[in-house]
Amino acid sequence: GAFILAIPIILAGISPAMVGFVDTWIIGRYIGANALAGIALAASIFAIFFWGFGFLRMGMTGLCAQAQGANDHIQIQAHLWRGVSLGFVIGILILCLHRGLIAVLLQLFPATSLAIIEPATIYLHARIWGLPALLAVLAFNGWFIGVRNTRAVLYTQLSINISNIMLSLLCVLVFNMEIKGVGFASACADWIGLLVSAVLAFRAVRRSMPIFSFRRIYTVWRQKNAFKRLGAISGDIFIRTLALNIGFIFFARAGSEQGTFFLASQHILLQFITLSALILDSFAHVCETLIGAAYGSKDKTAFRRAIYVTSILSFAGAVFCASLIWLTAPFFIDMISQDTGIRTTARLYLGFCVAIPLIGWTAWQLDGILIGTTQTASMRNAGIGALLIYMGVHNFAVPLWAGHGVWFAFLCYYGARSLTMLPALYRLYKS
Repeated sequence: GAFILAIPIILAGISPAMVGFVDTWIIGRYIGANALAGIALAASIFAIFFWGFGFLRMGMTGLCAQAQGANDHIQIQAHLWRGVSLGFVIGILILCLHRGLIAVLLQLFPATSLAIIEPATIYLHARIWGLPALLAVLAFNGWFIGVRNTRAVLYTQLSINISNIMLSLLCVLVFNMEIKGVGFASACADWIGLLVSAVLAFRAVRRSMPIFSFRRIYTVWRQKNAFKRLGAISGDIFIRTLALNIGFIFFARAGSEQGTFFLASQHILLQFITLSALILDSFAHVCETLIGAAYGSKDKTAFRRAIYVTSILSFAGAVFCASLIWLTAPFFIDMISQDTGIRTTARLYLGFCVAIPLIGWTAWQLDGILIGTTQTASMRNAGIGALLIYMGVHNFAVPLWAGHGVWFAFLCYYGARSLTMLPALYRLYKS
C-alpha cells in the first residue's frame, strides 16, 4: 500500500528534475557557459522563495493527515482554505517587493562576475511572476498528500512541467528570448498548475467528503486556535527551511568562488542530486501521510509499521538513485554541455553525487516522520544544528582540498541533518 501511494509522488517528483535537465540543456547548448552559470546562481536564489515557504506543503500534509485519521472532514476542508490563501498572499507580497529583494540577494555572491550576474538577474525578474501560483500549488500538494490523493499531485506536476518544457522550447528556439524566455515559461507553467490544482481539489471534495456550506467552513477556517497552531508549525518549519536554504546558498557561494567552470559543473551535478532528493522525498511524503493518520487515530501498531515499511522503501530508493547516477551521469553531462572544461570538472566531482543519496536518505526519512507527527520544533533545532556543523566542516576542508573540500563538506551536511534529528525520533518512540 505504501509503495502504491508513493508511485504517483515519485513520478510527480521526477518530472521537475526532467524540466531542470531540459532547461539546463537548452541553456548549455543554445545560450552558453556564462548563462548556464547564471541560471545556477538564479536557481540558488529562487530556492529561497520556493523552499523558504515549504511549510505551506509540509505543515499542510501533517495537519491534514491527522485530521484524516480523526475523520474530521470539515477541518480537512478548512485546512485547504487556510493553506492556499496563505500561500497566495505571501506570493503577492513578495512579487510587490521583488526588485529590491532580488538586488539584495544577489549581493550575497560578491565573487561572481557581471557576466554571470546579468543572466541571473534577467531570469529571476521573469521567473518571479509565477511565485503566487507556485506557493498556492505547494499548499494544494500538501493537502492532496495529507488526504492520500497522490494522483492529484502527479496530474498537477505533469501539467506544470509539460507546459514548462513546451514553453521553454518555444520561447528560446522560436522567439529567441534566451534566458528571459526560460524564466517566463516557468512562470506561465506555475499559473497553469494552479488552475489544475483548484479543479482537482474541487473534484476531490465533491467525490469523497461531505459538502459543507461556505459559512460553516469559514467559521472553522477562522478559529484562533487552528491559526495559532498553523502559525507555530509554519514558524518552526520556516526557520528550519531557512537554515537549509542558508546551507545551499553557502554551497552555491563556495562554488562561485571556485570559478565559472566549477559553478557551471556544480549546477549540472545538482540536477542529479535534485532527482535523488525528489525520489527520496516521495517516500518521505508517504511516510508523512501514513504516520500522520496513525498519529491522529492514536494507533501505535500502524505508526511503527509505517516507519518500518517506508524506511525500507527509502533505503532501496537511495541505492537505486546512486546506481542510476553512476551509470548515466557521464552521458547526460556530455549532452548538457559541449564545453570541455565544464565536462571535465563535472566528472571530477561526480563521486560525491553518487554518495549523497546513500548518506542522506535517512535525513529525508526523518523529515517525513517528524512532519507527519508535527514535531516541528525538533526539526527546527536539528536544522540549525546541522547548518552549524556543515559550516564548521566547510571552513576546515576548503583551505585543505579546495573544490574537493567544498563537495566533502556538502556531503557531511547530509549526514549532519540525519544525526541531529535522531534524538527527536528516540523521544517520539518513548512517548
